[in-house]
Amino acid sequence: MTPRCTEDSDVLVLGGGAAGLSLAHRLTESGTATAVTLVEPPDGPLRPAERTWCYWAAGTDGLEEAVSASWSVLRVHGADGRPLTVGP
Repeated sequence: MTPRCTEDSDVLVLGGGAAGLSLAHRLTESGTATAVTLVEPPDGPLRPAERTWCYWAAGTDGLEEAVSASWSVLRVHGADGRPLTVGP
């Protein structure tokens, strides 16, 4: 998304975390809202620390440009210590 300042918006999305970015992306791609503004807090001591955004998808999903690392294997062990079968 290109940063720009606008006085008029159909939708304000507060916070550019995983949920906020997903919502803003879906709204702009769907054509539901003509003007979507994403509001982020300024840098400083009150801004939350960055977090890892993880997801698992089969095939492509349009988020490839945002991926900075990927894994081909996921191992999950249950309470009994045995591996669980998981898939996207």
